[in-house]
Amino acid sequence: MERPLNRRIRSCISNLFVWIMPAGLALVIQSCTVSGLTSDYDQLSKAQQSQIRPLPAHGTLNPGIIYTVSAGDLLSMLAPDETAIVYLFSPGCNANPAPDLSDMYAKAIAGGYKFYPVLTGYSGLNRLEPLGSDYFLYVIDDMYYRTPYRFRYERFFVNELKGLPKKQKYSRDEDPGTFFLFVRGHFDCLLPEIP
Repeated sequence: MERPLNRRIRSCISNLFVWIMPAGLALVIQSCTVSGLTSDYDQLSKAQQSQIRPLPAHGTLNPGIIYTVSAGDLLSMLAPDETAIVYLFSPGCNANPAPDLSDMYAKAIAGGYKFYPVLTGYSGLNRLEPLGSDYFLYVIDDMYYRTPYRFRYERFFVNELKGLPKKQKYSRDEDPGTFFLFVRGHFDCLLPEIP
């Protein structure tokens, strides 16, 4: 036979869990930040936002500034290059080390390629700082593609780079890739790494 005191204690404990668990869960949810669904521009500090500028139509580019580009802008920039590599990436994943863009730049230049690193969004931007002085950094202009969702504007950007219809969907087996090789301004192939 169970004592009344034990029953009361169990009842209090179960009531405690009924009230404390949802409150604790609500606190955890409030402190979480979901990133990667959009460009994550609104998660940047004011100092980081001041580094982002539209690509100027004419004039010189400054290292340390991140320029917003459409695929058309990028294709115009790399048109005069004999060979160029566009590196499409997101530094936001903490599971992977941030890419060493200075190292990639040096490897591309040594191989005779012009190097264009392009961010898919702003998540994890602080993992790249300080920005290099030997290369320029670009980010996909989500406003140009008129969608706040990263998966859509990234697909539009990649398709435009490859000369495909902008809204064409990837096939299930297709990897959009990260290193795009261009020869005389035209997309040639995807590369697993810089040759």
